[in-house]
Amino acid sequence: MNNHRLSRLASAEVAALAKATGQTSQFCTLNGNKFTVLHMETGQALFKISSDVGKDMPIPWTASGRLLLDHLDRDSIKAFIPHEDFVLPNGQQVDPEQFCIEVAEARASNFFMTSGLVDDFADCLAVPVRGKDGTAVGCMCLIVARNQTRDGQGRFEEALKDSGTRLSRAINEIAPPAADRSPQLRMRSGHDLRD
Repeated sequence: MNNHRLSRLASAEVAALAKATGQTSQFCTLNGNKFTVLHMETGQALFKISSDVGKDMPIPWTASGRLLLDHLDRDSIKAFIPHEDFVLPNGQQVDPEQFCIEVAEARASNFFMTSGLVDDFADCLAVPVRGKDGTAVGCMCLIVARNQTRDGQGRFEEALKDSGTRLSRAINEIAPPAADRSPQLRMRSGHDLRD
């Protein structure tokens, strides 16, 4: 796979989604057993929410994390995520069993939304970007102020799903068959997608 081209496609899609919705848009992926934001655009909303691009974060803190692990079974998920990563910044614990249930829900709906996990005033909406084998290689996300989500969730979800579909289609046009991918890429390390 041409990883520089993939990164450029993801960056362009993030910019387009932010422009279409006015909200903070991100492309996220795994970096080992952590979650990282590779591209972000803040959009035009008055209340702007952002994350540090390239900073590794615990997977359970994110809506994307539920989708990025949706190819794994319950035991594999628990083995993959360090126990301490189930603790949120405010000290509250994400129940590992509930997290696994949410991963299954995310897989079934091809969408997931979290409310107030890392920021009390923000919702995170995410859809997968899937490779040819159906595995999520990344996620398109919107970070939205909670009062705006109530008013526009349907519109945001539709725009996000369109964005994820477009990027999945675009990357699969440039991706080699799964058998040709390196072991590192099959693990979907974020390093594979960086510029």
